[in-house]
Amino acid sequence: MLCNCHALLKGRLVRAFVVFAAILILLQITLVLVKTGQTASERDPLADALVIFQELGHRTPLLRHNFTQRLLCWIPSRPSSVRTKARHVWATWASRCDKTVFISAEPSDEVPTVVLPLPEGRDHLTIKSMAAFSYLYDHHLHEFDWFLKADDDTYVVIENLRLLLSRHSSSQAHVFGYHIDHETLKQGYLSGGAGYVLSREALRVMVEEGVRKDR
Repeated sequence: MLCNCHALLKGRLVRAFVVFAAILILLQITLVLVKTGQTASERDPLADALVIFQELGHRTPLLRHNFTQRLLCWIPSRPSSVRTKARHVWATWASRCDKTVFISAEPSDEVPTVVLPLPEGRDHLTIKSMAAFSYLYDHHLHEFDWFLKADDDTYVVIENLRLLLSRHSSSQAHVFGYHIDHETLKQGYLSGGAGYVLSREALRVMVEEGVRKDR
């Protein structure tokens, strides 16, 4: 029986490479966990995963692509959701924005929070969003090019978003998001859960011509 030695050797080299890569990944994970300075019994498995994500992500050149337009991300959250949702959002994708603020009724030591004393609950989401955009208009309009709104249970690939936004000018009124048709709202609205992003000019128009027009 003839033996295809070339194919056999190639298969062994591939398997050896896979094993070697797996060992390197395990070593990287081990080093990251050691850097936390905690024992196995003290560590939160989810927190460990987030640390690994950050450490590996910050070592990936593709995730450090240089975009010139500045992005502010704002995320509505409740005081009761900080430990279960918000801190994990901050530990992963939200830390890749140029600035991130969590809008909440109470301050937090775990995430960068802007306190707006507004009632919580789904019935008050519109009021909370308008108050948040007014705050961004007053404090950050000229510091950033784009303003992303996302929930604390949303995951955003910031690098993909930056690539999309780099093709557009923030000096023009642009809004990107998932549009939902509505029976009583002729223009419909953007899904808050999916997240949406406004250019600097769109934020200006929305606040000056919308939120504050009749004041």
